[in-house]
Amino acid sequence: MDKNLISGCENDVWLNITIDNEQVNIDLYSESRLINGIIYLLLDFIQNQSLDILRKSDLSNILKAYNLPNTLSATKMSGIDSIIKSIEQKLIEV
Repeated sequence: MDKNLISGCENDVWLNITIDNEQVNIDLYSESRLINGIIYLLLDFIQNQSLDILRKSDLSNILKAYNLPNTLSATKMSGIDSIIKSIEQKLIEV
């Protein structure tokens, strides 16, 4: 099994996080164009932030600002929650 594959999503999503001089770089990709668009919203905030700032951030609030929980289906939001939890977990591990 691919260690970068996120479980809990309808479509496959891959996540890789690297740290360079305390700056977080995230590679995140989905087979779904819709999910890739949502990923773009997350990455717009996340990319090049410090590890300390991201560990203190509630990433789900980013999507709430776009009103996505009221727009997307429950299954899509469940997949997005899995992505966010995977990011947050990997940020703890690095």
